[in-house]
Amino acid sequence: MVIGVILGHRLSDDGTGSPILISRLETALFAEEKIHPDRWIVSGGTANPQAGIPEAVVMRDYLVAHGIPTDRILLEDQSRNTKENARFSIRLALKYPVGSLLLITSPEHLTRWYLNPMKLFAKEIGLRPISLMVFSGRPTDKSFQKEPIR
Repeated sequence: MVIGVILGHRLSDDGTGSPILISRLETALFAEEKIHPDRWIVSGGTANPQAGIPEAVVMRDYLVAHGIPTDRILLEDQSRNTKENARFSIRLALKYPVGSLLLITSPEHLTRWYLNPMKLFAKEIGLRPISLMVFSGRPTDKSFQKEPIR
């Protein structure tokens, strides 16, 4: 089973998605067409209290509006940072017979030496026989990457 995990990004004060979050969601829609994961995890809590809504809810609504059925989307709405995204998303994914995780983020997120999503997800996976692949960037950008991690 392939499970896609879309990492959230701080919402605007009015509860709308930032350009970075929309880019991640568009990358997920591209991956949906090409790979068609069995499930999607939208991962992000309420990082901006002014928004008054978890990032995961906004992400789920975007995916549903673009044709992904609600029953294929799992909500992880408690995380406040990338470390928690990894911890809580892996716990949720392990409720299924997951063989591969498809991590959706943005290029600048991958360049951070602290809270690097690839390292944090690999650490949470540990020795489990789960492969990890990362998609980052907009599919139409030259920066789009499809990187097998392990």
